[in-house]
Amino acid sequence: MTHIQQLRQIASQLRELQRTSPTSMTDLVAWDASARKFTQMLHSQHPEVRLPAQVMHYLHDADIRVKDPERRLAQDEMLNGIIADLEQGNAPLSAGTTLSFHPRWLGAAALVVLVLLYWVVVL
Repeated sequence: MTHIQQLRQIASQLRELQRTSPTSMTDLVAWDASARKFTQMLHSQHPEVRLPAQVMHYLHDADIRVKDPERRLAQDEMLNGIIADLEQGNAPLSAGTTLSFHPRWLGAAALVVLVLLYWVVVL
């Protein structure tokens, strides 16, 4: 199977997951099982394909989409863009921004903030 065919197969499976995304809590367990099956298939059959993190959020947020129609619309719109890229044979890029840094920088930033607060309050 060519890379383009793989991407189109993944797009087809994502489109089916999106189509069957639960609208009530009673459908959630079955859909989660389908989402897990998709994830396992993706890792075992297409380990070289890297999907944006937003896809994994979509697969894990079904319960939130049931409760929040606005979240459903936003996630569906995001997933439609990713699926469109896959259908065209393009590996999608992340649809959002993330902040990435080493955890030790968090401690350093906290220390700087504490020093500044101390300086403002005490001095």
